[in-house]
Amino acid sequence: MMTKKTLMVEGVILFVLSAVFTYYFYQYAVRVDGVVDRTEIIVPSDSTGDGKEVIYISVISRYPPNIIYRGYQPLLDYMTSRTPYRFKLKLCTEYNEAVRMLITKQAAAAFLGSYVYIKAHEEHGVIPILKPLNSNHEPFSRSVLFTAGTNSVYSVNDLRGKRIALPSEESYSANWLLHSVLKNHGLQTQDLGAAENFAHHQTVIDNVMRGAFDAGVTREHLIERIRNRNVRVLMYSD
Repeated sequence: MMTKKTLMVEGVILFVLSAVFTYYFYQYAVRVDGVVDRTEIIVPSDSTGDGKEVIYISVISRYPPNIIYRGYQPLLDYMTSRTPYRFKLKLCTEYNEAVRMLITKQAAAAFLGSYVYIKAHEEHGVIPILKPLNSNHEPFSRSVLFTAGTNSVYSVNDLRGKRIALPSEESYSANWLLHSVLKNHGLQTQDLGAAENFAHHQTVIDNVMRGAFDAGVTREHLIERIRNRNVRVLMYSD
């Protein structure tokens, strides 16, 4: 049975996140068209949280730490200033760590990708309380198979023998390409010249755009931000 305190915490998280998350993260935080600062992130002290009970929020590692911090910390600071709680971010080194923090009660909530969420729901009964909105204010997000505009790859069939950059093995984007797109086009992983997973979507984009890989998969909203860099979209997920 859920306690009054638990219901209050979940209510606060749901209300505040639904109001400001999409604006902060998708309009300000995820700037993949610029240079990523990979130096250590120093979290500034927040005097508004003094004496408040701490609530931890975990987040999967799909972006570099500085981008995650830049995107989520203003949101957590806002929640701290408007609620009886102090919200702190728990960064993860890989996707499943965010789930482990949630089910072991090291975190009260977690930002998860769709593939990780489905597994967490089936295995641990994790439930969603919020979905981010796309640019059309709809709760949908697509994966994208893309290449640099200067590359000779123009279709999925052209991927045979090519080098493919993928995000985490636990990401929806990577699994969509390997287990759906290739299969539907009569290809298998071994038909590719190489397929390498990277920890962050940012790294996938960088490697494809500089020519180290022939094609890659990432999230639609990230590709929209680099349209001016001569990127070619080969396919969208449903």
